[in-house]
Amino acid sequence: MVKSDRVRHFLFKILLSDRQVRDIEIYSGSISIGGRELGYSIVYDITERKQVDKALQVLNEQLEQAVSDRTRWVESRAEQLRPLAAELIRITERARQRAAPLLREDLQQLMDSARVCLQTGFRFISIQCFRKAKNLYMLEKKSPSFSSV
Repeated sequence: MVKSDRVRHFLFKILLSDRQVRDIEIYSGSISIGGRELGYSIVYDITERKQVDKALQVLNEQLEQAVSDRTRWVESRAEQLRPLAAELIRITERARQRAAPLLREDLQQLMDSARVCLQTGFRFISIQCFRKAKNLYMLEKKSPSFSSV
């Protein structure tokens, strides 16, 4: 019968004969086999794993710093753009207010064009008819004698 006790876990730094420092991980425990109590240890060299973990941690910190820097940059640009966007909205609204009378005038011209279409015998009123009538209307406005043609 095999019986196992609790396993213990240790981390150490060791110095090799060639003066290299290595990180090791040790799992130790005891096992009972056939009435005999035996001790065991499993030793892993985890130096490379710890180096990779350290390099990953450094890269992660650099990435977090880059993200933080970029976020601050974006926020500062957004802060700079807010007043510009507000000014653009104000300018657009003023332009819309100035254009409203012109648009009403254009609509009036379109209605006058429709009247000219009907007066000149056009029975089918289409966009093309409106355009032709508008051209006639513009000629009529420029030359009063045209209306008598």
